[in-house]
Amino acid sequence: MKEQLPSQDHSIQDERQFDVQPMGRHLMPPEFSLQASSGVVQRSSEQYGTNNMPELTGSVYDAKGNPQGILGNDTGEPIVLFNKKLLKTIRKDKKAAGKSDTEYKLDASEWKTIDYCILPPLSHREKMKEIMEEDDTSGYMEFGGRGLIPIDSESGKLQHDKKTHVRSVDGEVAVAGDEAANIQLDSVHNNDRNLIGEVFPSGSFATDYTWHSHPEGSWKKRSGEPDAAFKPAKDFDQEAKSNQPLSGTTIGGSDIVTKYFDLGPSEADIQNAHRRYAASQVPPSSDSEEVYPMNRNFVIHKREKKVFFYNQETPIGKGNHNGIIPLDVFWSLK
Repeated sequence: MKEQLPSQDHSIQDERQFDVQPMGRHLMPPEFSLQASSGVVQRSSEQYGTNNMPELTGSVYDAKGNPQGILGNDTGEPIVLFNKKLLKTIRKDKKAAGKSDTEYKLDASEWKTIDYCILPPLSHREKMKEIMEEDDTSGYMEFGGRGLIPIDSESGKLQHDKKTHVRSVDGEVAVAGDEAANIQLDSVHNNDRNLIGEVFPSGSFATDYTWHSHPEGSWKKRSGEPDAAFKPAKDFDQEAKSNQPLSGTTIGGSDIVTKYFDLGPSEADIQNAHRRYAASQVPPSSDSEEVYPMNRNFVIHKREKKVFFYNQETPIGKGNHNGIIPLDVFWSLK
């Protein structure tokens, strides 16, 4: 489905017309369970087949960044395979090929979209890292963006070679009393306004992926003081240190309660992923218009240094995901 960028003369305030995406209540990290689901094949004109059949190309890794092989050629974006059963089969087949002195060829014909994810281009991930390093709120703000593919106004075809990372308007600084932090992914940051005319002259695009961060900040208070307000962890720790007697005895004698940002995707995050995929399935308005059902979504948790992947196959529910990638691996895979 075609999407439209706002015109360059819209003010940042106008961005509030877009979806608000809550990024999780400030609670203790929940336990996560990986729930399986049947897959729906995704595609693009280059890295995927044009008949909705998987024709993945690129270097394949497990979630720890260990190489598993190459599909087709290594010119595609890095692919991370989460499915443990498939990874076990790969190791077994590699061992058998080595014993028989035959060439091992990686086969993805049985893979489903819940089994793997395709990372954004390295240059896009470098932009994400730069954005997250701008945080001057000590970890209480959401950042995010999208990978957008321009649509040619005349042919209706996707211009994959012009795929561009577009930063979203930063979320507002969260405070302890907020129910959730949020960011509006369907918005354009002032720093990237120039891209509207330069890369997207028609104003139409398809969304290739989304990402947003879950901050590393936290709040603390003593459990023995139920009426006390939560304080930013840094302030709380500083006060506790100042009140500490020379002997090192803890003042107050009560446990400390800490509130964190959620680790993985919120329920609203996953609902939005399902919505984006459903919207992409709208039949084209003409024979020449290209349908692009790609749906890649990433939550980066800075404190835990983990990246959570989810898409239309992720069961709706707080904390669900398809797989986790260590942040250093996410930044570095080529």
